[in-house]
Amino acid sequence: MDAHHAALRHWPTATPVWLELGATTLNWRRAPDGEALAPLPLGDAAVGARFFAGDRPTAVELERGIDFVEDALMAALPHWPAGAVLLSGDARWLASTGLAGSNDTAGFTTVPTAAVEAAFQRLASGALGDASAWRDLPPGREAAARLLVLRETLHHLGLDGLHLWRGRPA
Repeated sequence: MDAHHAALRHWPTATPVWLELGATTLNWRRAPDGEALAPLPLGDAAVGARFFAGDRPTAVELERGIDFVEDALMAALPHWPAGAVLLSGDARWLASTGLAGSNDTAGFTTVPTAAVEAAFQRLASGALGDASAWRDLPPGREAAARLLVLRETLHHLGLDGLHLWRGRPA
């Protein structure tokens, strides 16, 4: 069973939206093979290189990155389908939070918005100088950029989390 069919069975009243992360863009599709929604200039390499000078962003760098990501998301908001559920097959989203997520019986690992918010708060605290906040967060500006993009996406689109396709369990 593919992710699209599993999502339709698992969330029968939702519109599955497939998230594809590239180096320079963030692409959205209704389900894995459906209609493309507005591509955004929010690829992890591009955002990381543009806003973060090192592996760990400073508070000023993070704030500039937040502003950029928010602006891009607000431009895409009119194209966002009502009742959407956010899916991806890219485990880098999970790795950027430093969390394991929770498995369900439909073949998805869920990363709840609250967990992403907590990871982002650690990133922000680290950017403000709390060295202990970096623990459990992966180093690198691309990982920081992914966490930033994921947090802002979930926050501004009012989603319950990101559902990572891991295949149908046996």
